Amino acid sequence: MERAPLDAAAWHSLALEMLSARQPADAVAPAFNSVQLGPLIAEYRLALGWVQASLGDLASAIAQYELAMRLTPDDPRVLNSLALACRRVGLAGAAAQLYGRVLAASPMDTVAGEGLVAARAYRPAEMSATVREQVRELILEGETLLAAGRRTEALQAYARCAQIVPYSPRVYYWMGTVLKDLARLEPGLACYDLAARIDTSFFEAAMHAGKVAASLGLKDRATRHLAHAQRLQADPALALQAELLIDAVHDSVEDIAAARRRFAAALDRFLEHPSQIVDPLHTLVIPSFYLAYHGVCNRDLQMKLAQVFRAATPDLDWTAPHCRAARARTGRIKVGFISQFLRNHSIGKTTRGLVAELSRDRFEVYVVNIPPILQDETTSWIKDRAEHWITLPEDLIQARSQLAALELDILYYQDIGLEPFSYLLAFARLAPVQCVTFGHPDTSGIPSMDYYVSSDLWETDQSDDHYSERLVRLRDVPVLAYYYRPLRRVPGRTREQLGLRDEEHVYLCPQTLFKLHPDFDRLMAGILERDRQGRVLLISAHCSEWSMRLQQRFGRYMPHVSDRIQFIPPFDQEGFLQLLSVVDVVLDTVHFNGFNTSLEAFSVGTPVVSLPGRLQRARHTQAMYRRMGIDGCVAADEQEYIDIAVGLGTDAPRRRAMRELILERNHLLFEDRRVVTELEAFFERAHREALQAT
Repeated sequence: MERAPLDAAAWHSLALEMLSARQPADAVAPAFNSVQLGPLIAEYRLALGWVQASLGDLASAIAQYELAMRLTPDDPRVLNSLALACRRVGLAGAAAQLYGRVLAASPMDTVAGEGLVAARAYRPAEMSATVREQVRELILEGETLLAAGRRTEALQAYARCAQIVPYSPRVYYWMGTVLKDLARLEPGLACYDLAARIDTSFFEAAMHAGKVAASLGLKDRATRHLAHAQRLQADPALALQAELLIDAVHDSVEDIAAARRRFAAALDRFLEHPSQIVDPLHTLVIPSFYLAYHGVCNRDLQMKLAQVFRAATPDLDWTAPHCRAARARTGRIKVGFISQFLRNHSIGKTTRGLVAELSRDRFEVYVVNIPPILQDETTSWIKDRAEHWITLPEDLIQARSQLAALELDILYYQDIGLEPFSYLLAFARLAPVQCVTFGHPDTSGIPSMDYYVSSDLWETDQSDDHYSERLVRLRDVPVLAYYYRPLRRVPGRTREQLGLRDEEHVYLCPQTLFKLHPDFDRLMAGILERDRQGRVLLISAHCSEWSMRLQQRFGRYMPHVSDRIQFIPPFDQEGFLQLLSVVDVVLDTVHFNGFNTSLEAFSVGTPVVSLPGRLQRARHTQAMYRRMGIDGCVAADEQEYIDIAVGLGTDAPRRRAMRELILERNHLLFEDRRVVTELEAFFERAHREALQAT
């Protein structure tokens, strides 16, 4: 493994060796690595399922077995393994069907034969008084830890309970809830899914399974779960959610166009026959998130979506008392920065410098956290530099009241559209000036949002038409954050230590997989056709099905080169910077550029090839190059993108010269006081105009 850390088969073998040595906990990482490196190899998913089942994580094991079954529908090992897991959680009927499939093909299969007998004889186990008390204590422990915000420990308590009573839907439901709050959506979905299957009358489990699947852009799975929930309890919110589902990964441009037509038609149908939605916060995810990755202006759809929410829930349009008659008052301007992601996240990275650097002579700085709060070192860093640190309650009405009591002059949303709380909160008038910026770089469509804060280096002359808000262009600002230079704290590893051969040309696309628009396939294919020693690396994270779908798409569109597109496991921050420093070229995605990733690449001198589009989210990297005064890496069209990438990848002196130039000038991108000065001037101007307007 030291010689070939990107060898999926070797990781798989290591996982099997550890499993056979009865060391399943040590087998987890190798098994995960093999699946991430080989997402379409059923053998690897089967082994990962074995490891998870050995550790008592039957929900995740069943999810992996089912993915393996999609890849090899008739493999008796997969069917028998899935059947055994189903038996253990009490799904005897499903187990019997699976064993029956094996026996239909292989009547002498003793594993399936014995399993079928056991499945038919299954009866729920009666818990002894001792076991019942043990389970009760673990559930109480989980609830207590959860109430104290100690989610990881609560999860451990529920997991121990699931090992004792693997057939309890309530335990899987609470595990799913904790995993969701920990932003571990894929295992959370597995738990919700299992809870809904064990107890087919469990509405909340089916509903949350549908919501999490929708969040992950798994349209078919979300449709199935939401339909199940609707059969149990008709709810207009779930009906609307089901009509607005969008996949995260699309097979083609035509598939994207069809998804957008369905979305628009569903909005029109709702507006023709609106229904009341009592609690949108707890029954809906924001359905428009994946629209931003389609390469199309979303202003009309976002505005119509806002109309739908206003029609469905009229009390979203609430106004704080101090906003009904804005008045001049003495003292500093009160500015609130608000987000759910003020941690080691792209939002945390772009927020922390503004909180620290904004003038305390002129501004009183509030940081407002949206629940659930996941705290880390970035959270602590921001908290230490905020004058006021507020965590909102989980109830939307209470949150509005708490924010109104602050009597903020300016409320600055770092993102709208990443999660439902900030989106629904933004309909209310909670400050005389309300702004949103590029944390999710799309217009909100919400009437109460006054300004969209952007940069003149990101926008074009036509950009005003892309926003429902009034567009503000900060001047000559390529990085709309006081961005601290990423630091490497340990010595860098060589290419060989990272599993990359010296003789190959390595092109890394480090973006989240749902950014890989089908148009990007042509660019990767063109690069690999021209450079026979080239290899493209993609980082597999968050959701197994994304990498599966993409690898299948690549196999259909470019089968002659798809074997040189490799998925690799995610790295921690230090490892990611080391990877960036040793690859030859970073490939920027089209229609939705990198931001943090481009800055991290530039911090170690690695060139990023970019193709700007007409929308702001496709123009971030070119703005950074303009600020550095560097030409040669920004393409005018697809062919030039391929030419630049292959030229840098294959010409070592050219690549070295570009690295040296980036390292010489990248200081212009980091810790730039001008963005703070520009933002302060905008805040003062907007505050003054709001007072004059009243």
